[in-house]
Amino acid sequence: MKKFTYLLLALLITQAGCSSNNQAKQTTKNKKQKEESVEVDKGLFNVKLTLPASMFEGDDINKVISDTEKEGIKVKKTTTDL
Repeated sequence: MKKFTYLLLALLITQAGCSSNNQAKQTTKNKKQKEESVEVDKGLFNVKLTLPASMFEGDDINKVISDTEKEGIKVKKTTTDL
């Protein structure tokens, strides 16, 4: 019975020692990930969209532009001669 008790005690000590070591490694790994930063090119998420004038036939184009700018979208009105 004493041998079984010593074996069980040794097993518990081994498990407790390994788990605390893994936790320390995990904490260090999480800190390193938080310290790393990601650099992103400016304008990477900007999208340029060209809409044809035929989409706005019958609408006041100036009103459409002002409504769009109120929503925070930059608008540039261009004309092309083909």
